[in-house]
Amino acid sequence: MNKRMKIALIAVLASLVLFALAAAMLAGAGNGYERMFEALEKYLFETKNVTVETEITTTIGQKPANSTRTIEETDGSDSYKRTWEYENGTETLTESYMINGDYYHSFDHEKKTYHVYSSKTGSSSYEADAAKEEEEERLAMRLLKLFADFLSGDIKNQFSHTRIEGGDHYTVTVSKEQLPEFASIFIDIFNLEASETNSYPGRMEFEDKEAAFRLFYQEKTGKELDSDFFDIYSQNPNVINAYWKMHDEMIDEYEQKAEPLGEHTFIYVSKDGSMKTYENKAAWLASIPFTEETIAKYGLTTFLKTLSYQSATAEIEIHESGEFKSITYFAEFEAADYSGNTRPLIFEGSIRFTNYGSTAVRKPNLAGYKQINGFILQENDFIKTIEFDGKTYEITYTEEASR
Repeated sequence: MNKRMKIALIAVLASLVLFALAAAMLAGAGNGYERMFEALEKYLFETKNVTVETEITTTIGQKPANSTRTIEETDGSDSYKRTWEYENGTETLTESYMINGDYYHSFDHEKKTYHVYSSKTGSSSYEADAAKEEEEERLAMRLLKLFADFLSGDIKNQFSHTRIEGGDHYTVTVSKEQLPEFASIFIDIFNLEASETNSYPGRMEFEDKEAAFRLFYQEKTGKELDSDFFDIYSQNPNVINAYWKMHDEMIDEYEQKAEPLGEHTFIYVSKDGSMKTYENKAAWLASIPFTEETIAKYGLTTFLKTLSYQSATAEIEIHESGEFKSITYFAEFEAADYSGNTRPLIFEGSIRFTNYGSTAVRKPNLAGYKQINGFILQENDFIKTIEFDGKTYEITYTEEASR
């Protein structure tokens, strides 16, 4: 299982746990269970103006692995503003707007550029697509409710209900013993797949693949690779093909060096091109110090060998009028890494719903900014000739296309 699949499984697992909490919390509170789905349907299909702020933090041991914060301001069915912050060793901030069906994104405030495209390929087509999307969402809601009915199991009565000003507050805690069996199955699948992944043959990791490739290129051709190569090579399909052909030759060469050591050998290539081998990927992972720097470089899920659910708590507040006010949750697992150490792995977060009926989204002030139409840059500002493996190529690219 690759890193993306492991992340997906953790996301599914967390969603299952949280949804089980929500289902359990509301099932026994009179009509609370139905109220939850009524609030969700109201949010998806009736609410036109609302601001939703979401915060998610993942902590392992005492080390913050990553955190995400999003703010989405919705103004009508086809206008919104989304601000997204992500921190994992470094901090990233992005923003995007949908204004009456026109999508503004990829802002570069230093270069004063942005991308925009219209989702309206024709008014009739646009309206038909929107209607189809709503129909699909309503079908998904029906499936979601059926799944929740099945998932909530024996924990429906593990909740507390408190009246608050203007609405209701629900709290539930699900212990390790109360976790629905269906969610436990996902944990078992994750642990099994993680174990199998890290014993696969032919696995390889580069400290810095670009640096290693430059050294390989110099050894093979006797020349240095163009300094801008990795910034612009993707703008010419012939150069892309030539690069991947040599890239595969580099991989084959390292694998041939490791072949006499056994089919399960894991290869780690340093940026200076030197190679170190391990019995398998698990042995390599066990050799890596578990620090904030390595989490940022390799990702949290790379280090996880097994997960064991401990407990989770969720709280939901609903207005008397039926809209969500807030959702908060806290879920704790015990995570074992490949060095044999165990640490608490904690997911916690909140969703807050505000400014119902008053949220307004306006087009950003783009005075002095350059518009770039579509996802693919259309303007060709620069032409450069480079040599690669004895052949000369002409690459046409924009300043924005280079890194």
